[in-house]
Amino acid sequence: LTCSSDANPPVDKYTWYKKTVSSPKASGQSYSITNITSEDSGEYYCEAQNQYGRLNSSTLSVDVQYGPKNTSVSVSPSGKIVEGSSVTLTCSSDANPPVDKYTWYKKTVSSPKASGQSYSITNIRSEDSGEYYCEAQNQYGRLNSSTLSVDVQYVDECTAHSQICGENSTCLNTNGSYSCHCLPGFKSNRIGLCVDINECVEEKRYCGNEGLCHNLIGSYWCQCSPGSTNYGHKGTKCVELSCDPQEAQPGKTLPGLGSLMSLVRENCLWLRNSSTSGPRQPPLGGDVLLKVRYHFLTLTPSLQ
Repeated sequence: LTCSSDANPPVDKYTWYKKTVSSPKASGQSYSITNITSEDSGEYYCEAQNQYGRLNSSTLSVDVQYGPKNTSVSVSPSGKIVEGSSVTLTCSSDANPPVDKYTWYKKTVSSPKASGQSYSITNIRSEDSGEYYCEAQNQYGRLNSSTLSVDVQYVDECTAHSQICGENSTCLNTNGSYSCHCLPGFKSNRIGLCVDINECVEEKRYCGNEGLCHNLIGSYWCQCSPGSTNYGHKGTKCVELSCDPQEAQPGKTLPGLGSLMSLVRENCLWLRNSSTSGPRQPPLGGDVLLKVRYHFLTLTPSLQ
């Protein structure tokens, strides 16, 4: 900066001032600022003095231009971010000339999320959680802000509303939502309620040719006709019951095998000839003994 003044005798003292700063900045007809920074911006003037007086110049504006600095992100409203609410992220940056382009990014996502000084997310979801930052740009450069963490808190609908899925169903909580699943023996109807599946509509498929299907809420049982059984598994098909004795070969009979097989056959005959008025067990656990018989003979064919 150079100060000029008409005086006679010539000015013998020049003093430099910056507005808003009370103390002089320098003395001499010229004032040089090396490696100028944005802090040097402002209004400057000089004072010229000789033995007859002093006079200030008008001010000269020094406008130092620079790229974005101190870029930061803020969120409004502050506090907890609850799913379904709306938030606005705002980018701030010191730049001269002012920032002419703001770009928003989410960490782990390569493409920009939005542009503009503010980025609003309405009806925010848990998927919107993450680290966000903005990029500020003007003709002299660009600068990213530090990241701001957005933590979207959401309600566990399954816990908060225990009957949200209705009866005969289970609720599965997911991020930002939930899903309902019908219990075994139930299916979803047109309005999303879980209703009983009547397995007996397809009786032969579930109980076989020898069984009579009885529907229950959420289940069913098969009533086997005389001479057939489902070996104690009331939800399986009925098959023909064979109580033919198995003869053991000489020298291969295990101790007690004859008694066991006799007991098994006795219970087998009880099952074949007993009433089938309802789901009940024969004496001595006959169904279990039948299983023993068939598994035993299957696993030890050499003893048959």
